[in-house]
Formats: sequence, structure tokens, C-alpha cells
Amino acid sequence: MDHRSRLRGIGLNRIPGTQSRAPRVPLPFHVEQEAREGEDWEREPPHQRPPIYEPPETEELPDNVMVSKPAPYWEGTAVIDGEFKELKLTDYRGKYLVFFFYPLDFTFVCPTEIIAFSDRLEEFRSINTEVVACSVDSQFTHLAWINTPRRQGGLGPIRIPLLSDLTHQISKDYGVYLEDSGHTL
Repeated sequence: MDHRSRLRGIGLNRIPGTQSRAPRVPLPFHVEQEAREGEDWEREPPHQRPPIYEPPETEELPDNVMVSKPAPYWEGTAVIDGEFKELKLTDYRGKYLVFFFYPLDFTFVCPTEIIAFSDRLEEFRSINTEVVACSVDSQFTHLAWINTPRRQGGLGPIRIPLLSDLTHQISKDYGVYLEDSGHTL
């Protein structure tokens, strides 16, 4: 397979003189140049290519990284088994906890991961681990999302708690709140 076929096959670019109808996506000059010259695509990248990852100049961790530190305390109202219940971090003392944030209820990507965690809850519990999801929505919105069938954009019944962070304090304490958006990462 020549370099033009490889480019068309992955939809990266339309090379002049080919029959591909893929939209033209601008590539860095050195990639365009290689494609035109017919150089071997599999060879080592030339030194002029920019690195994919630029390590930071400093060895210091950002302020919101909490490696080997206790997790910030939280408490709030959650929807558990279709009911409102008070929940706090200390309820999970002696267990591992997967505590994750998602941006908002009734969004299109979030339900996939939440449902996956819920469906595998027994596997987590078999290793002494609980799972709690948190967003800036109210407990009422959480309940409405759970009560909405999956085929209509809802979560349907789930087995993990959905914690409400209506004041945004939990999200801020964990360093995941986006001020400009008004929700978490």
C-alpha cells in the first residue's frame, strides 16, 4: 500500500491527483512534503517534527493534584435507589471509593459511563470498592434523569448514588469545577 492509500484509508487528507473525495484537512508541512515526495511513511519521524508532549519546565505538581493526601471531605444529598438520602465521604470509611464527576444530567455522553459503572457495581464491591457519581445538578434533576427511560435520553434505573453538588463546593474542593461553564469537567 502506498502512502496515498494510507492517507485516504484513515481519512487524513486528500492528495492532489487522487480520486479521494475526503475533505481536505490541513496537515503539518513536513507530512504534506513526505506525501508529495513519496517517502516511506513508516520511517522514523524527522527531527523537525514537534513533540507530541512537551514536559513542563518545573517538577512541581499543580495545586489541585492530591497525590498521597486525604480526599477533601464532602457531604450532600444523593439519589440512591430512587430516594433522596444524605451521603458523606465518611460513609465509605474502610472501603475504596471511585468518586467521579460528570458535567450535567441529560447530556448524551455521560449516561454511557454512568450506566457502565452501575452495571459493574458487583465487580467493584467484590474488591471492597464503592462507586459514587457527582454533578452540579440538583437531586431533583438526578431523580428526573433516573426516572427517564434510556431510549428517551435518561439513565433508567441505576445502582450507584448520584450526588448533588448544587453549591459547586465539592467540585471546587476537588479542582474540577469550570467557572466559565458553570459545571465540572
